[in-house]
Amino acid sequence: MKITLFQEEIGNIQADGLILPVDGQICAIGGTAAAKTLKSSFYKETEDLEEQVELYTYLEEDVFRLKPLRHGSAAVIDGNDTWAYLVVIAAFYHNVDDVVFSSNQACELLSRAIQNGVREAVRHNLQSIAMTLMGTTYRVTPQQSILALTKGMAVVRRENIEIKWCILRDEDFHYAKNHVKSMKDLLT
Repeated sequence: MKITLFQEEIGNIQADGLILPVDGQICAIGGTAAAKTLKSSFYKETEDLEEQVELYTYLEEDVFRLKPLRHGSAAVIDGNDTWAYLVVIAAFYHNVDDVVFSSNQACELLSRAIQNGVREAVRHNLQSIAMTLMGTTYRVTPQQSILALTKGMAVVRRENIEIKWCILRDEDFHYAKNHVKSMKDLLT
C-alpha cells in the first residue's frame, strides 16, 4: 500500500475509485464530503441539468440497492466519468430507537470499514482510491477519525493499492501526515 496525502479538494484527485461512506442500514449517499464531491462531479460530465439529475439519481439508486450493507462491510459499484468505481463502505451506525453509539464504537467501525473497502477495491483490481476524512460530523473528532482510518489502513498495508487521502484543514492534514509517518513505508 502507498498512501499519498493531498491538501486539496477530492474532486481534483484522479483515482480509479472513490471511497463513499454510508450508513449501511439505509445506504443513502447522504451529505458527506465525498458525497458532495460526487454530486458536483456530474457537472463535469454534462451541462444539461436534467441529465445531471438523471445520472445522479441512477447512482443513488445503485447505492440504495446495496441495502442493507452490514456494518463495516464494503461493496464496489460502477461510478461515473470522474471515478470509474465507487467503493461504498458501511462506515456509520444507524441511530434509531434511542440507541446511540459511542465515539469509540464509531472509530472501530470506521477502521473496520476502511479495511474492507481496501480489500474490495483490490479484489476488483482498482489501482488507486481517493478518500476524505470521514465520520467527523457523526461522533468523532478529526483526530479520532485519522487514528481510526490509519489503524484500519495499517491492517491492510500489504495490499497493492494507492490511497489518495484528501484532508483540507491544515491542522488535520499535519496531524495525519505525522501519524501516517509512523507507518514510514506507506507515506509519499
